[in-house]
Amino acid sequence: MMKTAVKDEDSGQSRTYLVKDALTRDLACYFSLRTCLIPYVLKERRINLSAIELANFAVNDNYRRSQLSTCVGAGWLCIFALPRERLIDYYEKKLGFSRLPADKETFVHGHVKPDYDKDCIFMYQRI
Repeated sequence: MMKTAVKDEDSGQSRTYLVKDALTRDLACYFSLRTCLIPYVLKERRINLSAIELANFAVNDNYRRSQLSTCVGAGWLCIFALPRERLIDYYEKKLGFSRLPADKETFVHGHVKPDYDKDCIFMYQRI
């Protein structure tokens, strides 16, 4: 993660944040954000929805609270999840992400999936 975060930061591809507890100085979480477009078909018309991709993230178990701050103009949050059933289940049930139907997922993967996420599964939620 660290090598990727530094490379992406230097190239302007994403921004990585470290969140520390102000009192204990423990690392509470880290995450990388980048903007992206989600191709979408609405009444036979193709449009692009602006979104924020949560590229890398982890939360210290001691700091699991739901927090979201809106500081970028986007209506959706998306991730490319590792194709592990346990993770997919966690993202759906605990974090509120959804998967697309198989045909729409294939469409998204063919249009916006980064090489970095080659085997991952697109998931999304409204923010």
